[in-house]
Formats: sequence, structure tokens, C-alpha cells
Amino acid sequence: KAQGAYDLQTWMTSPSIYVWDCNNAGLVLDTFQKFAKQRTVDHRSRLKAQGAYDPRTMPPPPAPLSVQNYIQMAACGFTELLPMNPELPADLFTCCLTTPIKIALRWYVLQKTNRLRPHVKLDALDKIPGRLSDRRTPLGELNWIFTAVTDTIAWNILPRELFQQLFRQDLLVASLFR
Repeated sequence: KAQGAYDLQTWMTSPSIYVWDCNNAGLVLDTFQKFAKQRTVDHRSRLKAQGAYDPRTMPPPPAPLSVQNYIQMAACGFTELLPMNPELPADLFTCCLTTPIKIALRWYVLQKTNRLRPHVKLDALDKIPGRLSDRRTPLGELNWIFTAVTDTIAWNILPRELFQQLFRQDLLVASLFR
């Protein structure tokens, strides 16, 4: 059953990461932002009604915890539809975030201009030896190179504080942003 953005904000704690892997994801993202602002206004109104906040003499209280410190990632814009290809997973955006090596290889093999190894078939991708966490294996080496490249790009583009927050403070967050 689909849940509303307001309900999600009520149930989730902070910090949270939201991945909108659906058609019109930009609309969901915008709706989420509007609900977050409304929840902050409602929170301040409740505090004011309880006498715990006077906007004339006090700085604004922080927003409710459920609408602070979250990251949203949307697969497409307001009026866009997700690409449909039977050779690719329906949740392509999520796969790019959670299994980037696997989906990048799959994408590459499906391209008509696959010139490096034109005889490679999709089933061969599952047979690449090794583990992502073991750099001494082919799969681990691919992962190490991928991490080095993505971290270098992020280091050169993002402000230092944001780079540290996204790529060094939490391994799960870092893996999603690579």
C-alpha cells in the first residue's frame, strides 16, 4: 500500500534518506518539502498556543525532528517517466545507488557499441570472480577503482564539509553517493 509523504515524515526519525524511484519523482520530492515546511509551521503554532514560544521575544524553535536532517534522491523530474527496458530492473535508480558495479556492467553490456568485449553476454556478469570487499579479486578491484574515481570527483566538486558528511561520516550514506 502506498503511503503519503506526511505519514512518512510522522513515522520516520532523523536522520533519514528517502529514495523516490518512481514516475514523477520530482513531484513527490516537492510535496515532501511542502509537508516538511507545514509540519514546522504547525509545530511552532502548537508551541505558541501552549505558551512555550513567543515569536516577538524568542528565536524560532527548531523544526520537529522528523523533518530535520534528511536526504532525498529522486529518479526523475515532475513530469518525467522512468525508462522501461525489460533487460534492466524496474528500480534502475535504486540499483544504481545500491549495486553500482553490477548495474554499470549490465548497462555497458547492453549497449550496441560494446567494443571492448563484444562477445560478453549478460549471464557472464554473474560469474565475475571475487567479492566487492576483496581488492585482490577482479570484482574487488573494480569496486576499488569505482570508489577511488567517485570519491575523487566528489572531493573536487563538493564543499569540504559536505564531502565529509556524505563520504566519510557514514558508510551507508557514502555507498549510496558513490
